[in-house]
Amino acid sequence: MTMIVREVYQSEWVDNLLDDEVANWSYEGAVALYDYYWDYANSIGEYFFLDIIRIRAEWTEYNERDARERFGVDHDITEIGLNGDPRIEEVIAFKDDANAWKYLVRLKR
Repeated sequence: MTMIVREVYQSEWVDNLLDDEVANWSYEGAVALYDYYWDYANSIGEYFFLDIIRIRAEWTEYNERDARERFGVDHDITEIGLNGDPRIEEVIAFKDDANAWKYLVRLKR
């Protein structure tokens, strides 16, 4: 199989995620996902192919209140993926433009 690969920079990555009306990412969430996949690609020494549908299927963005309600926790939400909720594979914590905590959560399949 032959494919054409084009490098996508942060601004284009973020714009593509923000254009996804189904997922409704925040700007800061899109940047956090870019940073996550940039680090991942560098750690394995391979390219990561931007697949918006895959990212939408794997990750959900929550504000702090919604994350607490969804996962029933009243402690540090970043810990739920490490030693709390068995459904959670990974949590990315970041702050939005109002300096409020938000979370990207990837559930186990």
